[in-house]
Amino acid sequence: MENLLQPVFEPADFVPERGSAAFFRDAAGRGSPAALSNLGVLYARGEGGVEKDGAEALKCFREAAGKNYPAGVLNLGIFLLTGPLESRDEHEAEKILTVEAEKGSPAAQCALGLLYSGRLYPAAADQESSLEWLRKSSAQGFPEADYLLALDSLEGRGVREDRSTAFALMGRAASSGVVAAQYRIGIFFRDGTGTAADFRNAAKWLERAALRGSPEAAAGLGNLYETGRGVQRDNQQAVMWYKKAEKIDPALGGYFLARMYEEGRGVTKSFHEAMVRYEISAAAGYPDAAWRLGKIYEEGRGTVIDLEKACRYYRDAAEHGSPDAAYRMGQLSESDELGGRDPEKACYWYKAAAEIWRAESSGAEPFRPVRKKA
Repeated sequence: MENLLQPVFEPADFVPERGSAAFFRDAAGRGSPAALSNLGVLYARGEGGVEKDGAEALKCFREAAGKNYPAGVLNLGIFLLTGPLESRDEHEAEKILTVEAEKGSPAAQCALGLLYSGRLYPAAADQESSLEWLRKSSAQGFPEADYLLALDSLEGRGVREDRSTAFALMGRAASSGVVAAQYRIGIFFRDGTGTAADFRNAAKWLERAALRGSPEAAAGLGNLYETGRGVQRDNQQAVMWYKKAEKIDPALGGYFLARMYEEGRGVTKSFHEAMVRYEISAAAGYPDAAWRLGKIYEEGRGTVIDLEKACRYYRDAAEHGSPDAAYRMGQLSESDELGGRDPEKACYWYKAAAEIWRAESSGAEPFRPVRKKA
């Protein structure tokens, strides 16, 4: 969600090159507020010959805003809202964005809609205000607002749940180039959300989003190749897309790639390569990765049997939302495998598994494995 709204260049279609930072730094030194704002964008993104640096980006935006440069003011407000945690200040962002939104800026209106949605700052949630600003932004053709309104319709957040409306709004945002929307519309087509399931269209949209840097889309496309849905089944293509996802998000892409190494599909079978990746994913809170590590240690596949480690991973997976792990903990607790039966613990884990299954059946997440908070 943080990547949905980011500071932008002026002009918006500017494409940075390696020497861009030096050029803007020189121009900024000669008093150009536009150069200051654009230099801030380079620092925010880590492009144009500089490393990503939130503090420098914030400094540049403040200086540009101090010169009353409109793009600098807007970039400052957005960066305070969605930038690195150490750079955020939702209260200052709200003040800046409210002024710009009342002047008619669709980007500021969308940013206020995001702020009041509570998606980034739960304490700021005000669904009525969120919808008001998002609709104003959408009316001006701002596609990121369509994306957020689509999520509201999908989840019934402040409005009646309506998957058909969610599909229409998401499609509009995707067609306008919003990467997050291209990923989501791919998932809508895959799962038949608001439309008939269409794996060919799912693959098309997921590829578009993956080529523009979405690790979720790359993993989703890899899964379509792995299962042969909408594309010809091809494990090597699946591995290629999982590797692309892993480069951007090692925990997400690494999980799917680990499965391929574990099973020797599209790559040479290697429990070592699998376990290294499962460890990274499990540490990031992916329950399916911890579940698979538990199975590996319980069964001694590629390593020695270690029931203590297996239970540790099962417990972690269960606590992060894996019903299979919770159920297995129940089985182990009522057996003699852990050194004695414990009916009370078994009952606890069976109930946990049932609750997780019930929650999942009421509304699946967009794509598993889902990173969950501890």
